[in-house]
Amino acid sequence: MDSTMTDIDNSSQNSNSNSNNNSENIEDVKSINGKNNNISTNVAKLEDIGTLISQGAEAKTFVIDLYGLKCIVKERFVKAYRHPTIDQKISSKRILQEVRSLNKCKKKGIDCPSLYLVDTKLNRIYMEFIEGETVKQFLYTNQSKSEQEERVLNVMNEIGKQISSIHDMGLVHGDLTTSNMLLRPNLNPLSEKDQLVFIDFGLSYVSNYVEDKAVDLYVLERAFISTHPNSEILFKNVLNSYEKNGPNPKEASIVIQKLNQVRLRGRKKLAFVEHNIQIDVKLLGFDSTEHEELERLLNSLNNKINPLILFPKIQTIDLIKQNIKYKVISGSNSLFKLNEDIKDRVKGYISDNKHKSTLDPQCSVAPYDVVDNLVYQDFKDGDHQSYTIYIINSIFDRDDTHYKYTYSQMNSESIRELHNALNVIDHLCNVKMWQSKSENSSGNKGEGRYIWIDIGADSSEYGPHTKGTGLVTNEQLPQFYTKFTKKLYDISTFVYHTTKQLIATPIYQIPQEYGWRDLEIQLIMIHDHMVGLEEKSDLFDWDLIQKELSKIPLASGQKISFIKKEISMLNDLYASQTKLASLKTHHSALKGTQQYLDSKELHYWFKKHINRFIPEYQKDSLKTIIPIFLFDISYKEYLLLDRYHQSISFPDMVIATQTQGGLLKIDYQCDRQLAINSADATKPALQSLLSTVWGITPSHMVAHRDSRSIENNYVWSIGYNPSNMFTNHKELSFSQTDAAIRNLIYIDIISSIESLKSIVDHIGDDETWEEFTRSNPEITTIDQFFRNINSTIAEISNHLTLHKNQEAFKKIEKLQDLSNSMSQVIHKIHSTKHSYLECEKPTFLLPEFLSIVFTTTVIIYFLYKVILKSINL
Repeated sequence: MDSTMTDIDNSSQNSNSNSNNNSENIEDVKSINGKNNNISTNVAKLEDIGTLISQGAEAKTFVIDLYGLKCIVKERFVKAYRHPTIDQKISSKRILQEVRSLNKCKKKGIDCPSLYLVDTKLNRIYMEFIEGETVKQFLYTNQSKSEQEERVLNVMNEIGKQISSIHDMGLVHGDLTTSNMLLRPNLNPLSEKDQLVFIDFGLSYVSNYVEDKAVDLYVLERAFISTHPNSEILFKNVLNSYEKNGPNPKEASIVIQKLNQVRLRGRKKLAFVEHNIQIDVKLLGFDSTEHEELERLLNSLNNKINPLILFPKIQTIDLIKQNIKYKVISGSNSLFKLNEDIKDRVKGYISDNKHKSTLDPQCSVAPYDVVDNLVYQDFKDGDHQSYTIYIINSIFDRDDTHYKYTYSQMNSESIRELHNALNVIDHLCNVKMWQSKSENSSGNKGEGRYIWIDIGADSSEYGPHTKGTGLVTNEQLPQFYTKFTKKLYDISTFVYHTTKQLIATPIYQIPQEYGWRDLEIQLIMIHDHMVGLEEKSDLFDWDLIQKELSKIPLASGQKISFIKKEISMLNDLYASQTKLASLKTHHSALKGTQQYLDSKELHYWFKKHINRFIPEYQKDSLKTIIPIFLFDISYKEYLLLDRYHQSISFPDMVIATQTQGGLLKIDYQCDRQLAINSADATKPALQSLLSTVWGITPSHMVAHRDSRSIENNYVWSIGYNPSNMFTNHKELSFSQTDAAIRNLIYIDIISSIESLKSIVDHIGDDETWEEFTRSNPEITTIDQFFRNINSTIAEISNHLTLHKNQEAFKKIEKLQDLSNSMSQVIHKIHSTKHSYLECEKPTFLLPEFLSIVFTTTVIIYFLYKVILKSINL
């Protein structure tokens, strides 16, 4: 392959200064196109004649022998994603710029490789091979040696001086690193000074902007910090030499000042909080092949996500990254024993009690705690820092006669009490999985952070009855008898949804009063009869709500108190007016005429008359009050909120209602249509409180990140979960208590880091920084300031992973203290430095005074004449 080569005329360096800078202009590059001077090569690939020594994003570098001369060839390779014509133009332009930069440096006396040939068609530059080592390798070898200290500092001084000279001629290197500087032996025997050579000008460009030169230095600084530990002093010497030893110290000083601003912009990217969530998946009754495949499937999931806030609109929390880590465990002796114990216990219960499902006489029913007690014991003996999901293959072996079986949401004791009325055993919706109760210091059975599913069991079909999304069928859950691949896919899908709905749950909304210290929850029961009269059915369990909320871990300094008040609409005008103003009527062909309360109207009137119901609401600034307005209606009709709800959460209150209407059929099913007790609003009011105070999302609400929409998935609307209607359990699970404290920590993190991000915008002002370091002598540099912040953020991440909530809050307080300290400094400076207008003192000017006196005299004279004339007439 023939190509035209160009020979760079380096003799221009020694010619007269009026030779029009031949080496700087591409027009002055001699083309050797004559018949006798044409140089050609038949080499298609440099790999055939040379040795590849490096490859970057733009080019490859080879060492070849060029007619007996050891030579470096830099070849820019073709970018396949670009149009060939455009790619050729871009490559040619960059090659020519690199050639110009090298020639400029040579003319200025900056040591760099000499140019031999340029081939713009093949995108190659042939240049001098430099014998020596990189500054990077030099520092690795000599930085820690005390006897080499002076030599190292001399090299740093030379680097600063040479870069200053490069910048002085309006050239920016673009890729200043210690790998792009070489030290070759000095050819002068009278000098021991290392000879510094700059290489790789592929990203260079011409610029006289101070900003560009400062960025060039910043790139070098980051290279020092990332590549060479404890190199701050070294780079300080580089900057000192850049400013003092360069050809233009005044200009260099301006660049250094701009570098401080560039540094700040580069460091404003505060670290994000990485919340590692460890989930152990324990397999019971699986073989090693299934273990490996399931681990592969789980690790292929999108396990690095930002938490979501659902309302008022779906948004991600970019400052926090949840990193889900799955660890599949199987084959241990303890798990083998647990699997055998579960088999024996469940088989024994089914054999001894013969309890059958009322909807399927062929299906045996066992209480959930037959399995749960054994799983709890294994979890208790294990690692409490991780969540654990137990996957039970089946209690029956393949050789056994298979029986259909399921688990009741009632425990063994409850079933024993109802042994004479078997038709109620499965009225709570039968299941094949369970979640543990919230963990506290009592250490009761069933507490912890674990979930289990028996894929060999059957489950009821539960979810919406006539319309809506989120219906859960037995076929959607993992099955024992499905094929190998489908079973493992179903298990991984189940684990994924379990993680989203119970472990890494979204925040419902940012609580309006999230920063509370002293919280008072007031229950205000509004009766339609006189207070004090005995209720026919007072089922609202205020004591249970207090008990369950006391399980939620609080931040340091937080406390909760509870107050109950009762009023009657018969003698309270405002309560009566609020109800009447919100009462609506709805007509339909199926349900006829139905009255309901408009929740938004109720919220408006309660807010308007809040001081009538709670006189101290706005007076006590140290206490946060969240009211629960509960309408307790004694007549036997249904009165719901917005036609469907017993309770609704608002940012500043909870509104609920209960009547004596008995069982109310709802549009949900569990193998049959379900009903709720209209006389008991305990469970829905509890869930509303969780959403209002802690921003806890009901477990069935699932957000789709791509479509930014919310859908229902009722797979975990069972067991200990106040947001579900498929069980009567009112206790909290670990999911709610963990979400409560996690949401507070997340919101505090957002507040603290956002505050710091806004504050660091002011640190670029030198006087602000000096004032801050004066009051915080332990912090001496901006680098140290950001290292302190990011180190604290890393500690918060670690405490979150280990469920050390109080320690996490302490570190967040450290960020808040730092933020407050900076705010005070900025406020102080802004209060002492402000613009103002000052009026000048009046000055007496004689000419102006005489002019005014003369004008006034003339006017008075003419007025006198006019008046005198009119009198004579």
